[in-house]
Amino acid sequence: MPFDKSATLKLIYKKRDGISQSPISVNAKVYWNGNKRNAKAEGKFYSVWRREKPDMGQFHPFVKIEGKGHYVGTIHSAQGLHPGMTLFFEGDDSTYVDGKMRMHGTGSEDYYNGGWYALLDRWDRGVSMPIHGSLDYSLPMARTGAYRFFLTDKLSFEKEIYHGIEHGGVANNFPVDYTSVAFLYAAAPLGGRMEPTDDLREVYLPQTHVYFPQLMEVTLDRGIQAILDRGLMLTSFGQGAVRVKLTDVPEGKYKLLIDYHKRKNGADFQVWQRQKQLSEWIATKGDEEQLMGKVYVGDILLTPQTNSVTFQVRNNGDANLFELDLITLEKIN
Repeated sequence: MPFDKSATLKLIYKKRDGISQSPISVNAKVYWNGNKRNAKAEGKFYSVWRREKPDMGQFHPFVKIEGKGHYVGTIHSAQGLHPGMTLFFEGDDSTYVDGKMRMHGTGSEDYYNGGWYALLDRWDRGVSMPIHGSLDYSLPMARTGAYRFFLTDKLSFEKEIYHGIEHGGVANNFPVDYTSVAFLYAAAPLGGRMEPTDDLREVYLPQTHVYFPQLMEVTLDRGIQAILDRGLMLTSFGQGAVRVKLTDVPEGKYKLLIDYHKRKNGADFQVWQRQKQLSEWIATKGDEEQLMGKVYVGDILLTPQTNSVTFQVRNNGDANLFELDLITLEKIN
C-alpha cells in the first residue's frame, strides 16, 4: 500500500445498538519498508466495497471506474435468497478494459480457481490457499464465498475498467445478496464508493434450510446399508437406523419436511429426534415410482445437543429400500 507522506491502518470494532458485544483481543504485526513510490510510474492502492441484491438481469460490478491502473484482487461473499442448491455460483465473470470486452469467464467457481462445488473434498467448505480459496460453503444456509488475487495476471487498464460477475447460470436469474471487495492500484483517488453502513452490515439469515444427500453427515446403525446414488439409498436388513446431523443452521424451532421416493421395493420409515418420536411408520412401497415432496413429519428444536434426526427403516415384506432425497427445515417464528 504505497504512501507518500504518512499512513494510518485501523481495525475498527463497531458498536451495534441492542446487541451484547464481547471484548476482542487482537495481536497484529505490521510490515513496512522505506522504499519511496515512483509517483510518475506507480499508483496507489485502493479498495472498493460493495453490497447489493442485484436486479434480475443485472450483473454485480466488482469495480467500474475511469482512469489508469491495475486490478489485483477480489473478495466475494455470496448469499442465495432462495433455499437450495447454490446455483447463483454458476454466473460468469466479465471484464471490459478501455471499452472492449477482454475476458468472459465460465462460472463463478472457475473464476476463483475452484469448481465442482457440493461434492466431497471439492468446493464443500472454507479452504484457504495462497492466492485463492473458498470463504465458506453451506448448502443449508445457501451461501458461499471466495477470494482471488491477481499477481502475474493482473488486469491492466489505461482509460477505464469494468469487472463484474453474474448471479445465476442464465440471464442473472437467481436472487442473491452479494458483498464484494475489489483491490486495485490506480493513478488517482476513486470517487463515489459505497460505505458499509450499519444497515448494509446486517447479516441475512434464511428462514428455510435444505440438506442435500451428497453432503449429509450420516451415521449408520446396525442393520442398515447406505449408498449415495440419485438420493441417499438406505437398505434395511430387517430393521435399522441412520442418523443425519443438521449442522450450520441457527438454533431454534423448525418444521421438519422430507422428500422421498415411493417405489415397488420401498421400505417403511419412521423419524425420531433422539428419544422423541416425530412420526408413525410411513410406507414408501407403491406400484409406481413417485417423488413425495416436502412431507411434514413434525416440529423439532435445534440445539447443540439435539441437532440431528434419525430415520428408522424396516422391511415391508420383501421391500427393503428407503430412498431419501431432501431434508428441509422451515423456521417457526
